[in-house]
Amino acid sequence: MALVGKKTFCVVTGASRGIGQAIATKLAETSAPESTFLLLATNKEKLQETADIVQENNITVNVETVAVDFSDENLSLEGVETAFKRLVEQSSDIDRFIIVHNAGTTGDMNQKAIELENPEAWQSHLRINVTAMVQLNCLLYRLTNGKGKEAPIFVNITSLLAIKAFPSFTQYSTSKAAREAYFRAFAAEEPNVRILSYSPGPVLTDMRSSVIETTFDAGVKAAFLEQESGDVHKQVLTPEQTVAKMLAFLDHDAYESGSRIDYFDI
Repeated sequence: MALVGKKTFCVVTGASRGIGQAIATKLAETSAPESTFLLLATNKEKLQETADIVQENNITVNVETVAVDFSDENLSLEGVETAFKRLVEQSSDIDRFIIVHNAGTTGDMNQKAIELENPEAWQSHLRINVTAMVQLNCLLYRLTNGKGKEAPIFVNITSLLAIKAFPSFTQYSTSKAAREAYFRAFAAEEPNVRILSYSPGPVLTDMRSSVIETTFDAGVKAAFLEQESGDVHKQVLTPEQTVAKMLAFLDHDAYESGSRIDYFDI
């Protein structure tokens, strides 16, 4: 087993709600005593709510939160680095580091691809979804390299939209595809790590509500309003459902590093 019962050091971005919150709280349930969780998101108060649930699920774990705004063009990760180093010093016999890149935004859904010509808007979106993620990933790789007993795991929360086009998702699709390309390169160059891009399927989150409110496409809006369907590929999942399957897949540890997997492929 790659996860269950291991003394883990887990970093989760976008941990204040939805899938990120579910990852932190579900992983805490199966982690060994005295595991460590470093939770990152913009909203400090919401992060603390997640930290409280993590602690309830495993009273022995050490949990710390750091508020980080990935939209900041002058992004500083000094607080993350300081917290990480301190937590590592407080930990002992770490079996495995697990880094989950979950934070992101849908981008501008009000305009068609041919209308998205504002470079500042593109820079803002890519800074949140790609550039800041890469910056953080490079830092965390340096900080984890050679420290755990087993190879660290890096998880990129991706989407079907990285490989399939839908109207109004131009920016989101572009950034998700870029992230997958980055992690494929990361895997090819660093065989000492385990890397997976996981597509969680259609999940009932705040992001889903945002799509319904902002998309210009009536077909996309109708599809996202649909909560259930006879077609399993349209089944709307809870964060807990998709995270449970993701963690089970990671625990089985039979995937090719750098590959992508969708909820409905497992």
